[in-house]
Amino acid sequence: MNPALKAFDPQIIIVPDHGAPALWLYKPYRAKICLIAHHNPMRFVQSKKLGNYSRLDARIAVWLEQKALNSVSQVSFPSHHMETWFRRTYKFSGKTKLIPNLIDRKYIESIKEDNIRLKMGLSKDGILIGIPSAQTEIKGSRELHAIIAGIAKRVNQPIGIFIAGEMNAALKNKLMTLPQKIRLHTPGRLSHHEYVAIFKACSFGIFPSLQDNYSMALLEAVFSGVPMVAFDSGGNADIIKDRKNGFLVQNLSLTTMIEVCADLVNNPRKLVALRKTTGPFTESHLDTEKTLKAYIAFFINGA
Repeated sequence: MNPALKAFDPQIIIVPDHGAPALWLYKPYRAKICLIAHHNPMRFVQSKKLGNYSRLDARIAVWLEQKALNSVSQVSFPSHHMETWFRRTYKFSGKTKLIPNLIDRKYIESIKEDNIRLKMGLSKDGILIGIPSAQTEIKGSRELHAIIAGIAKRVNQPIGIFIAGEMNAALKNKLMTLPQKIRLHTPGRLSHHEYVAIFKACSFGIFPSLQDNYSMALLEAVFSGVPMVAFDSGGNADIIKDRKNGFLVQNLSLTTMIEVCADLVNNPRKLVALRKTTGPFTESHLDTEKTLKAYIAFFINGA
């Protein structure tokens, strides 16, 4: 990219903290480099529950990112979670600011929902639960079967489960052992448009991720009016507020998550009330225009 950067001669270059790109980029004389701290590998090695990650690899990556910070003048964080990890991990004396991720609200609104219930053998208004992603241990792949099986034990009616993204063979085989009342829709990789269209039709969603920075899938779901049940971990609390646009489950408790989800299935009035508040609360709490202005003010004006 360096020849292109030199020809373009930008005033501002925005980079991520993944792969230390600021170490290798040509920096025009008048340009300032800004960084969005959204990754931080050290948060993955704190617990074996997140997977078997190398602490040495993480420390080497942090060492390189620290060197890259020497050329960075400003840093933003998408969530309180990532701000905490940045300050815990790096030394940086420049300007910093917490600014949530941006979402194209008009694009999300333009997508028509795709109600797949009849294809799944459900009634037109039956319960359909969406799960944005659970392909890896960090995203909750280990917990997924237990959560769905636990819900199945606590409800009597058929339930549709839409799981987005690709899954490994072991997880697919495990999910095949679920009771017949659980109707699975696992289409694999979809276009973003197709995914949002189906998710929009969901009654509510489950987000079993154990350590997300500030999930765009979670953000898109609540902006689509779909309440989400998520663990109170990572940056989820910056998006989800209890009984406003979903529920936050403390202490990564599978039992509590199962009980909350089953309660929403068994108490239609509670689910209807939550769905009514999800969209309006999310739009006011995470106003996209304010977020855009915050990016402009910080990165362009330095405020």
